[in-house]
Amino acid sequence: MEEVVTIENIIAGSNPFQIYICDVAGDSCYFIDTITNTQIPFQFDLPIPFLNSNFSVKIIDNNNCEILKIFNT
Repeated sequence: MEEVVTIENIIAGSNPFQIYICDVAGDSCYFIDTITNTQIPFQFDLPIPFLNSNFSVKIIDNNNCEILKIFNT
C-alpha cells in the first residue's frame, strides 16, 4: 500500500533543501529530492522499507543545517 508524505512548510533555513527519509535515529537515510520554497507543499511516496514503520524526515538546507522530524505510524 502506498503512503504519501507531504511537506507543508519549512520554517528557517535557506534554499535549496535536500529531503531524506530516515530511520527514527536519522542514521539510515534515503535521498528523496532537492527542492526550493517554490515547490512547497511537496509530496512524495514513502519508500517501501519505511511502510508501516516509524520514520523521520531529514531536511538539510543550503547552510548544511539539519532539521529532523520523527513520525510514528
